[in-house]
Amino acid sequence: MSRFSKLETGDGIAPKSDAPAIGQRRGGDRAARNAAQQTDDVVYDHAYYQAEGDRLFALGSFEQALRVYSRAIQSEAAQVNPWVGQVLCLLMMGQAKEAMVWVKRALELFPEEARVIALQGSTYAHQGMVQRGIGCSDAALAKNGSDPLVWVLRGEVLSMAENSNAQFCFEKALEMRPSGDARIPMLMGQLLFKRRKWALAAEYLATAVGEAPRNEAAWVALGEAREKLGADEAAFMAFETALQLNPNNQAAETGKARLSHTPMLLRLARRLFGKG
Repeated sequence: MSRFSKLETGDGIAPKSDAPAIGQRRGGDRAARNAAQQTDDVVYDHAYYQAEGDRLFALGSFEQALRVYSRAIQSEAAQVNPWVGQVLCLLMMGQAKEAMVWVKRALELFPEEARVIALQGSTYAHQGMVQRGIGCSDAALAKNGSDPLVWVLRGEVLSMAENSNAQFCFEKALEMRPSGDARIPMLMGQLLFKRRKWALAAEYLATAVGEAPRNEAAWVALGEAREKLGADEAAFMAFETALQLNPNNQAAETGKARLSHTPMLLRLARRLFGKG
C-alpha cells in the first residue's frame, strides 16, 4: 500500500478534526463545528490549514505541507487551493504516480480549473509523457492565460522537452504574479533545480530572496544552486544568511560544512562544468 494512500485521514497532524472524509457530505452548523475546534483563539478550519500548508511549502517541508493540505481538504473539499498544494508537494517529493492519483481526483471536482489541468500536464511530463503534458498545458492556457502558476508549470513541461520557449513562460509567470509575490520565483527555482538547470534556478531564487529576505528556505535553496555552479563564496554567504535567520537550520549548517571540506580541484571542476 502506498504511504500516501490515506492522506485524507490526516493521520499525524494535531489537533484532531471531526471533518468528513473527502467526498462525504455532512449536515449541521459549520460555524458550530469550527467553534468546537477553537483552542487559544486559533480556529483550525480550512483557512488555517491552507495558510499553514503554504508556510510549510515555502520552507521546503513538503511532506509536512502535504499532510496539512490534506486537512484543509477534509475541512472544505470544495476549495481548489489545497488540492493544488497537495499535488505540487507530491511532485516536489518525486512522487509522480501518487500525484496523478490526486490530480485525477481533483479533476473530478474541478474539471474546468486551469491550475489542475496544468498540474495534470506536469504530472504526465514527470512520468516521461512530455507531449501529453504539453497538450494539457495548452488546454490550461486556453482556460486561463493569466494565472501565474499555469505559466510556471508550462515552463517546467517545456523545460523537460528542451523547448527554448520555457524561459519565456517563466518570465510570463513573473509578469502575471501579484507584485512582490516571492512564491512564484521560489517555486520556479525549486523546479529548475530538480531539472538540474542550476544557473536559471539561481537566478529565480535570487529574485525570491530579494523579495522575501527573511525566508530561510529560499536562502538555503539559493546556496545549493550557487554551490552547483561552483560559486562557493556566494553559496557560503547564502547558507550563512539562512543561519542568521535561524541558527538551527540544519540544511544551511550542512551546506556550510560541505563547502568547508570541498577539495580545491572539485571546486574548480564545478566552476568549469556546473553551468547547467
